Amino acid sequence: MFVARGLLKDIADIYNLTAQDIMKLDRFKEKSAGNIIDGINKSKTVPFGRVLFAIGIRFVGDTVAKKLALHFTI
Repeated sequence: MFVARGLLKDIADIYNLTAQDIMKLDRFKEKSAGNIIDGINKSKTVPFGRVLFAIGIRFVGDTVAKKLALHFTI
């Protein structure tokens, strides 16, 4: 639905969504839109090492993911 309405063209567009954008969609009211925005904002606080681990790269466990995140931090 988000893609069909042109709100998302790629995955990074999730971080540009607003509650008002979401409320324009069918079946989304203020509370559900707020919950989605809250979830998106919480995802911004996940450490990069956890994201790398969650992707599921073969042979990259928690320790290697943390080391890679430390190495590639700007």
